[in-house]
Amino acid sequence: MCLFEFLGAKGLVTPVRIFGTDISEDALEAARSGRYIENIARNVSAERLQRFFVRDGKYFRIDKYVRDACTFARHNVAADPPFSRMDLVSCRNLLIYLDPILQRNVIPMFHYALRPNGALMLGPSETVGSFGNLFEVIESKRTKLYRKRARVDAPGVMRLARTLTAARAERRRTVSEPLSASAQADWVRAEAHRVALTRFAPAFVICDDDFNIVEFRGDTAPYLVNPNGPPSVNLQKLARPDVFLQVSQAPSKARQTGQPCVRALVQPNETTTSGAGSVEVHPLQSPGLDGRWYVVFFEDAARRLPRLQSVIGKQIRAVASGSSQRMLGHFVTGRRKARDEETAWLKSELEATRDQYRATLEQHESAQEELRSSEAELLSSNEEFQSTNEELETAKEELQSVNEELSTTNDELQFRNRELLALHTLVTQERDYANAVIETMSQPMLVLESDLRVVRANSAFYQKFRVSPEATIDARLYALGNGQWAIEPLRKLLDDVVQSQSIVRDFTMTHAFPEIGVRTMRLNASRVAWEQRALILLAFDDITEQTAAIEQLQTADAHKNEFLAMLAHELRNPLAAIRNGLQIWKRKDVTPEIEERARLCPTSARTRNRSGGRPARRLAHHARHHSAENGAGGYRGRRAARA
Repeated sequence: MCLFEFLGAKGLVTPVRIFGTDISEDALEAARSGRYIENIARNVSAERLQRFFVRDGKYFRIDKYVRDACTFARHNVAADPPFSRMDLVSCRNLLIYLDPILQRNVIPMFHYALRPNGALMLGPSETVGSFGNLFEVIESKRTKLYRKRARVDAPGVMRLARTLTAARAERRRTVSEPLSASAQADWVRAEAHRVALTRFAPAFVICDDDFNIVEFRGDTAPYLVNPNGPPSVNLQKLARPDVFLQVSQAPSKARQTGQPCVRALVQPNETTTSGAGSVEVHPLQSPGLDGRWYVVFFEDAARRLPRLQSVIGKQIRAVASGSSQRMLGHFVTGRRKARDEETAWLKSELEATRDQYRATLEQHESAQEELRSSEAELLSSNEEFQSTNEELETAKEELQSVNEELSTTNDELQFRNRELLALHTLVTQERDYANAVIETMSQPMLVLESDLRVVRANSAFYQKFRVSPEATIDARLYALGNGQWAIEPLRKLLDDVVQSQSIVRDFTMTHAFPEIGVRTMRLNASRVAWEQRALILLAFDDITEQTAAIEQLQTADAHKNEFLAMLAHELRNPLAAIRNGLQIWKRKDVTPEIEERARLCPTSARTRNRSGGRPARRLAHHARHHSAENGAGGYRGRRAARA
């Protein structure tokens, strides 16, 4: 992600390929999936989450174009062949788990895998150890970085394997395949060149910019020897004591001037048979080479003499025998001249030693100045460390107090969690209880939001009005069933409930519903409000059949009252005629016979009148009473119907 951000900021479109290796298949599979849990949002910025991640349920997954740039494979750095031409090899916190033998095998592999000037990243507790000739340090305060040093040859392990493989291939080729004429001529020339170099060329070594020997040619034993202790490839460390001065001066001079430098070896050492020799350092630099390289020649006079004798042969021996007498005469002079040469050599050695001593003193003084500055820096760093230590102690005390507070807070949170768990259990029980009550009700019921949006309905509502839960939940009441609930009395009722927070009981309305026909409904509504939310409970009771039964009873009662009134009237008319006859008989202008009959008839007439008129009056009273009740009930029924 950092690499993509860097390339994007620079406006570069560079193909990138990242190889991730491990010996664990589980780790590789997890890396290939690129899935992380949600808490990575704590450590990854929102911008990176949006740019490099996609949401995958409860996880974050790295985007496909980032995963396509990465290749994961199983690879054992200690056994498998290495990669090649890599720009960067990151191997953090692996070497600390390897023994020294494995480390000596792995680090050259890293050198082989990198391209020229490639970088190696190690952990903060890891180094390249004794392979300083393969890598140079890149100054970095945050991590351990090394740059690949250029070498003429490959690391020793792979060089040996390659040499053996090439030798076997050459042997197979020479045995099985005959050389062509041109190939034979090239081989003869190369072999002659090799023999000539072996016979006449002086011994030499090839060194890198730090004068670490990368290759030996010829017999360098008279000049170089490995000291006691661990092996080294540094030129000065391998120089013998009697040539150390020249071996130290010549490379330094060649590095400063960039020109070849020669230092004479006048005094023979114990391993040579004759006098003077020399050390020659030739810089090698080309645009095609990485860094500067040096060739150091060791010339010995003992090797020049046989070569000279092989050239002039018998002529030298004849001249030598002819002039032996003259040479004998000059013997004494020669010895004096030899002593003078030895004195001059000693003087030159003394002068060179003085120069070396002066240079050493200058280096020592500069080293002392650097040490003093380093000491001052260390003192300031020590003071900073002390102040940092004090701050850390203070921070430690603060962290302890914070830890105690966090422990107390944790206890409180655990107690609160238990309370919340108990409340959650109670709320769950109450909710289940309320759901069971609502579902058990035989009357249809709705639970509405303040904006009359349906949040709950029971099964009786779905069955009664023939609607589905999908079309009911989260829909507005007036939009249900193609607007069948857009009833003006119902609108006024719900507006009153919402605004005045009142409770409505036994509100009756009659409406024609598209699915179930004309129905008479009795509504009960109530508003339940909290701080952040308010709900309306609306219950329906279908009283269509009850209303029809009441109307039928009222009609039958009216018919009964009419029948009783008519019966009372029919009974009252015959008794009135008898009563009129009796009144006539009671008049004074009648005869004694009629008067005697009239005196006897009123008693029976009055008896009959009383016994016959009483049922008529009772029927009339019953008819008037039921007519009054039916009139009042009919009035109430008609008023409810009009509402």
